[in-house]
Amino acid sequence: MEWIRLLLAVVSRAVLCLVGGLLVCSLAPMLLGWQSNVVLTGSMEPLLRTGDVVAYQPMPASRVQPGQIMLARDPVHPGHLLSHRFVRRLADGQMVTRGDANGHDDSTPVPESAVIGVARLDIPRVGLPMVWWTQGNRGYVGVTVVGLFVAVLLASTRPRSGRGGRNEAEHSDASTPSTMPALLRP
Repeated sequence: MEWIRLLLAVVSRAVLCLVGGLLVCSLAPMLLGWQSNVVLTGSMEPLLRTGDVVAYQPMPASRVQPGQIMLARDPVHPGHLLSHRFVRRLADGQMVTRGDANGHDDSTPVPESAVIGVARLDIPRVGLPMVWWTQGNRGYVGVTVVGLFVAVLLASTRPRSGRGGRNEAEHSDASTPSTMPALLRP
Protein backbone atom coordinates (compact mmCIF):
# COMPACT_ATOMS: atom_id res chain seq x y z
CA MET A 1 0.00 0.00 0.00
CA GLU A 2 2.91 2.31 0.70
CA TRP A 3 4.16 1.96 -2.88
CA ILE A 4 0.82 3.30 -4.16
CA ARG A 5 1.24 6.46 -2.06
CA LEU A 6 4.78 6.84 -3.33
CA LEU A 7 3.67 6.34 -6.95
CA LEU A 8 0.87 8.90 -6.58
CA ALA A 9 3.27 11.41 -5.04
CA VAL A 10 5.83 10.92 -7.82
CA VAL A 11 3.23 11.14 -10.61
CA SER A 12 1.65 14.23 -9.03
CA ARG A 13 5.03 15.93 -8.74
CA ALA A 14 5.80 15.10 -12.37
CA VAL A 15 2.46 16.55 -13.52
CA LEU A 16 2.99 19.72 -11.48
CA CYS A 17 6.53 20.11 -12.85
CA LEU A 18 5.23 19.70 -16.40
CA VAL A 19 2.40 22.20 -15.95
CA GLY A 20 4.67 24.64 -14.12
CA GLY A 21 7.34 24.32 -16.80
CA LEU A 22 4.83 24.95 -19.57
CA LEU A 23 3.49 28.01 -17.74
CA VAL A 24 7.00 29.38 -17.27
CA CYS A 25 7.77 28.77 -20.95
CA SER A 26 4.62 30.62 -21.98
CA LEU A 27 5.26 33.61 -19.70
CA ALA A 28 9.07 33.91 -19.78
CA PRO A 29 9.21 35.41 -23.31
CA MET A 30 7.38 38.43 -21.89
CA LEU A 31 10.61 39.26 -20.02
CA LEU A 32 12.18 39.81 -23.46
CA GLY A 33 9.34 42.12 -24.49
CA TRP A 34 7.57 39.45 -26.50
CA GLN A 35 3.81 38.92 -26.41
CA SER A 36 2.21 35.58 -25.50
CA ASN A 37 -1.32 34.82 -26.71
CA VAL A 38 -3.64 31.85 -26.52
CA VAL A 39 -4.87 30.43 -29.84
CA LEU A 40 -8.67 30.64 -29.60
CA THR A 41 -9.67 29.27 -33.02
CA GLY A 42 -8.64 26.46 -35.34
CA SER A 43 -7.76 28.70 -38.30
CA MET A 44 -4.06 27.81 -38.08
CA GLU A 45 -4.43 24.06 -37.58
CA PRO A 46 -2.72 21.69 -37.72
CA LEU A 47 0.40 23.75 -36.88
CA LEU A 48 -1.17 25.86 -34.12
CA ARG A 49 -4.03 24.20 -32.29
CA THR A 50 -6.75 25.72 -30.18
CA GLY A 51 -5.37 26.17 -26.66
CA ASP A 52 -1.72 26.55 -27.67
CA VAL A 53 0.13 29.57 -26.30
CA VAL A 54 2.26 31.30 -28.93
CA ALA A 55 5.02 33.77 -28.10
CA TYR A 56 5.48 36.54 -30.67
CA GLN A 57 8.68 38.53 -31.07
CA PRO A 58 8.06 42.20 -31.82
CA MET A 59 8.98 42.98 -35.40
CA PRO A 60 8.27 45.87 -37.76
CA ALA A 61 6.05 44.98 -40.70
CA SER A 62 8.87 45.75 -43.14
CA ARG A 63 10.89 42.81 -41.78
CA VAL A 64 8.09 40.21 -41.85
CA GLN A 65 8.76 37.66 -44.59
CA PRO A 66 6.18 35.67 -46.60
CA GLY A 67 5.50 32.37 -44.86
CA GLN A 68 5.98 33.71 -41.34
CA ILE A 69 3.10 33.62 -38.87
CA MET A 70 2.41 37.13 -37.68
CA LEU A 71 0.31 38.69 -34.96
CA ALA A 72 -1.63 41.85 -35.84
CA ARG A 73 -4.57 43.87 -34.65
CA ASP A 74 -7.51 42.37 -36.54
CA PRO A 75 -8.78 44.83 -39.18
CA VAL A 76 -12.16 43.05 -39.33
CA HIS A 77 -12.79 42.74 -35.58
CA PRO A 78 -11.53 45.84 -33.74
CA GLY A 79 -10.18 45.01 -30.29
CA HIS A 80 -9.19 41.48 -31.35
CA LEU A 81 -5.91 40.04 -32.56
CA LEU A 82 -5.26 38.03 -35.70
CA SER A 83 -2.57 35.35 -35.94
CA HIS A 84 -2.25 34.18 -39.54
CA ARG A 85 0.47 33.40 -42.03
CA PHE A 86 1.78 36.35 -44.08
CA VAL A 87 1.24 35.56 -47.78
CA ARG A 88 2.22 38.67 -49.74
CA ARG A 89 2.40 42.46 -49.68
CA LEU A 90 0.09 44.56 -51.84
CA ALA A 91 1.28 47.58 -53.85
CA ASP A 92 -0.04 49.95 -51.16
CA GLY A 93 2.00 48.10 -48.48
CA GLN A 94 -0.92 46.27 -46.87
CA MET A 95 -0.32 42.66 -45.98
CA VAL A 96 -2.38 39.69 -47.19
CA THR A 97 -2.72 36.87 -44.65
CA ARG A 98 -4.22 33.40 -44.59
CA GLY A 99 -5.06 30.86 -41.91
CA ASP A 100 -3.44 27.50 -42.64
CA ALA A 101 -6.81 25.75 -42.26
CA ASN A 102 -8.53 28.19 -44.62
CA GLY A 103 -8.71 27.50 -48.34
CA HIS A 104 -8.30 31.15 -49.35
CA ASP A 105 -6.56 34.37 -48.38
CA ASP A 106 -8.22 36.61 -45.79
CA SER A 107 -10.60 39.07 -47.48
CA THR A 108 -9.31 42.13 -45.60
CA PRO A 109 -5.59 42.93 -45.78
CA VAL A 110 -3.70 43.98 -42.65
CA PRO A 111 -2.25 47.50 -42.55
CA GLU A 112 1.47 47.59 -41.75
CA SER A 113 0.72 49.71 -38.67
CA ALA A 114 -1.34 46.83 -37.20
CA VAL A 115 1.55 44.33 -37.14
CA ILE A 116 2.74 43.39 -33.64
CA GLY A 117 5.28 40.65 -34.31
CA VAL A 118 6.07 37.15 -35.60
CA ALA A 119 5.56 33.76 -33.96
CA ARG A 120 8.70 32.30 -32.39
CA LEU A 121 7.54 29.75 -29.81
CA ASP A 122 4.52 27.43 -29.51
CA ILE A 123 3.66 25.97 -26.11
CA PRO A 124 1.06 23.25 -26.70
CA ARG A 125 -2.32 23.18 -24.96
CA VAL A 126 -1.37 25.19 -21.87
CA GLY A 127 -4.04 27.78 -22.72
CA LEU A 128 -6.95 25.32 -22.88
CA PRO A 129 -8.50 26.56 -19.61
CA MET A 130 -8.73 30.04 -21.14
CA VAL A 131 -10.36 28.62 -24.28
CA TRP A 132 -12.86 26.69 -22.17
CA TRP A 133 -13.60 29.80 -20.11
CA THR A 134 -14.25 31.97 -23.19
CA GLN A 135 -16.46 29.24 -24.69
CA GLY A 136 -18.51 29.00 -21.49
CA ASN A 137 -17.24 25.53 -20.49
CA ARG A 138 -16.80 26.45 -16.83
CA GLY A 139 -17.07 22.79 -15.81
CA TYR A 140 -13.83 21.91 -17.63
CA VAL A 141 -12.08 24.81 -15.91
CA GLY A 142 -13.41 23.64 -12.55
CA VAL A 143 -12.25 20.06 -13.13
CA THR A 144 -8.80 21.37 -14.10
CA VAL A 145 -8.55 23.51 -10.97
CA VAL A 146 -9.70 20.63 -8.73
CA GLY A 147 -7.29 18.26 -10.50
CA LEU A 148 -4.36 20.60 -9.91
CA PHE A 149 -5.39 21.04 -6.27
CA VAL A 150 -5.50 17.26 -5.81
CA ALA A 151 -2.10 16.97 -7.51
CA VAL A 152 -0.68 19.51 -5.05
CA LEU A 153 -2.11 17.56 -2.12
CA LEU A 154 -0.78 14.25 -3.41
CA ALA A 155 2.61 15.75 -4.23
CA SER A 156 2.95 17.12 -0.71
CA THR A 157 2.32 13.79 1.02
CA ARG A 158 5.37 11.93 2.22
CA PRO A 159 5.46 8.17 2.34
CA ARG A 160 6.11 6.69 5.76
CA SER A 161 9.64 5.49 6.34
CA GLY A 162 10.69 2.40 8.24
CA ARG A 163 8.87 -0.90 8.60
CA GLY A 164 5.35 -1.55 9.68
CA GLY A 165 4.19 1.96 8.86
CA ARG A 166 6.06 3.60 11.76
CA ASN A 167 7.87 6.78 10.98
CA GLU A 168 11.44 7.55 11.96
CA ALA A 169 10.50 9.79 14.88
CA GLU A 170 8.69 6.94 16.67
CA HIS A 171 11.79 4.78 17.02
CA SER A 172 14.60 7.35 17.07
CA ASP A 173 16.97 7.76 19.98
CA ALA A 174 15.60 10.22 22.56
CA SER A 175 18.95 12.03 22.73
CA THR A 176 18.91 12.72 18.98
CA PRO A 177 16.29 15.26 17.93
CA SER A 178 14.33 13.96 14.98
CA THR A 179 14.59 17.35 13.32
CA MET A 180 18.37 17.10 13.04
CA PRO A 181 19.45 16.08 9.54
CA ALA A 182 20.54 12.44 9.32
CA LEU A 183 24.04 13.39 8.13
CA LEU A 184 24.67 15.45 11.28
CA ARG A 185 23.53 12.81 13.76
CA PRO A 186 26.23 11.05 15.83
